[in-house]
Amino acid sequence: MLDAPVTGSLSLMPQHPLFGAAVEGLDLSAPLADAQLAEIRAALRRHLVLVFRRQALDPAALLAFTARLGAPQRHPLAGLALPTLPEVVVEAQDGDDRDLHWHADLTWTEAPSRVSALAACDAVDGRVTEFANQVAAWQRLNPWLRDRIEFLEVEHAHPRGAAAGLGPTIHPLVRVDPETGQRALLLDAGTARRVIGVPKAESEDLLHRLLAAATHPAIVLRHAWQDGDVVLWDNRAVLHRARITRPHSGRLLRAMVRGARPLGPAALAMAWVSAG
Repeated sequence: MLDAPVTGSLSLMPQHPLFGAAVEGLDLSAPLADAQLAEIRAALRRHLVLVFRRQALDPAALLAFTARLGAPQRHPLAGLALPTLPEVVVEAQDGDDRDLHWHADLTWTEAPSRVSALAACDAVDGRVTEFANQVAAWQRLNPWLRDRIEFLEVEHAHPRGAAAGLGPTIHPLVRVDPETGQRALLLDAGTARRVIGVPKAESEDLLHRLLAAATHPAIVLRHAWQDGDVVLWDNRAVLHRARITRPHSGRLLRAMVRGARPLGPAALAMAWVSAG
């Protein structure tokens, strides 16, 4: 995936054999030309996770940058965002449950985020974030298991969702990019409650097996934070989690780009049948 030549003005340094790249020589606080934004989008589609070093983004600048990539998305739970910028979330400093389990942002809502960005706005020594490639996870599955889960769906619910007036939502277990047909697993260790239409014991076993496959060390990229880092990722194609390596301070701020309701193979197949 990473051995093709890089075109345009972006200088990319691979971070993992399967995905991830560090972007050199780009100041995200400066006005970006449309051509530069197009290159960032193309690099994100290809590498899934982009790391921008030595940035100086305050919360407003982080929001302005992500807003150039799409409509900002607010977190539906109260108390997580900055009071003056409700589209910017303050990540927990000590790694609570929402940080430590493998997840994709807002999987438990009808339209999970399309793109997420984290920015180190203070000293962040000791922080680590891991990313797991869900396109690679699906590709590595046994073909029999891929066939078994092709049309299955999972109910997702956040422990605090009901208090915010948000009930469970159902998403396909396999997410399909409608433009490319590329498949990826759609899982979340904290919100995946059950596989629809499957006995409870089988559902639990299937989710356990798939989460293990989705987070296999071979498809995990580990990012140790440095001051000034900004990390951008395709929330549709990777899971992430915080790792606490030692006591730390400092803040990571997150901004998200609004996504669409995930499509699974069943939705695409039904559309083809109707058209035919």
